[in-house]
Amino acid sequence: MKKPCIIDLEYPLLTMYYETIDQLEKMGADREYIQGWIGGYLGNPLREEQRLTDAYQAGYEDGGNRDTAQVREFRADSVAPA
Repeated sequence: MKKPCIIDLEYPLLTMYYETIDQLEKMGADREYIQGWIGGYLGNPLREEQRLTDAYQAGYEDGGNRDTAQVREFRADSVAPA
């Protein structure tokens, strides 16, 4: 049986953060969605209005909720270039 890492035991939200980012990158999530997810997860203020995209806003909402509910809509291969 694998011995738990001290970081996993003391900082479970940090572990979740890194594991989720890794999962999002591996599944090909749009970069804007990932940036939004990071901002929402960390509680950063929303970007200024002229820099908001649908992917960023969906990621921000999901990050704040600690989930990835909308990621399937924002895969890098399914988003048209701006």
